[in-house]
Amino acid sequence: MTSKTKGNLGLGKAISYFTEQEYIVSLPLTDTQCYDLIIEKDGILQTVKGRYTNQTKPSGSFICRLQTKNSKKIYYTLSDTFCDLLFCYCSNGDIFLIPVKDTFGKKEITLFRKKSKYIPDDGFDSSKYLV
Repeated sequence: MTSKTKGNLGLGKAISYFTEQEYIVSLPLTDTQCYDLIIEKDGILQTVKGRYTNQTKPSGSFICRLQTKNSKKIYYTLSDTFCDLLFCYCSNGDIFLIPVKDTFGKKEITLFRKKSKYIPDDGFDSSKYLV
């Protein structure tokens, strides 16, 4: 599966998920912004970055990369942007909806279904964001 296909899969699942949750979903006209979707519910607008992952660690938990290259080939993390939410769709069907502010400075996060004794040293417990 190409990276473009993975990106489309994550974006499609995000659109479906937010539509099912009765959000109004808006798509940007171009791909030059840091977010993939704008969602609105009860008068509150939020920007969303969608991700798809099939990369796993030996423990079976998924890895979601948060670092991206811009058009000038400069790397930045998701917390460097003004996105509000990270929507991460895993190849096993799990969905994590994570406030970007909670990923501050991380280049990647490990996605656990249940709180684990293998939580990274930074203490990031992704299980609380499983939807």
